[in-house]
Amino acid sequence: MRIKQIHAKILGILLCAVFCVISFSDTVLAQGPIDISKNVTLTVMYPYEDVQFQIFKVADVSTYGEYTLTDDFKNYAVPLNSLEKDDWRAIAYTLSGYVGRDNLDCQQSVKTNSDGKVIFSNVLPGLYLIIGESMVLSNMK
Repeated sequence: MRIKQIHAKILGILLCAVFCVISFSDTVLAQGPIDISKNVTLTVMYPYEDVQFQIFKVADVSTYGEYTLTDDFKNYAVPLNSLEKDDWRAIAYTLSGYVGRDNLDCQQSVKTNSDGKVIFSNVLPGLYLIIGESMVLSNMK
């Protein structure tokens, strides 16, 4: 059971972080400069309802897609610019470890609805880490 909990949490973290980064990167390349003054909404789909997710703003983004760590994360030695896909996964693991160790405050905390959807609204463009709570799946074979 403990391994399923760990796997569910890790999978949630990775999927959310990679999804946010990949989706954001596509937008930057496809549409040119980013309007960093407009709030955005991030939606995460997860196959279970009533699962708590937290969002942490890791970095601000410039109008041309360059990242600058926020005050909460500026003391952590993590590179954010010019990274490959596998690098993002390692950074998501590293940052989630710092969040847990240092008890960082999240920007929002939201539970998935009956469709397994969690919506983080009114967030400014940037780089976010989204962490899902551990969960126990029973009667799994």
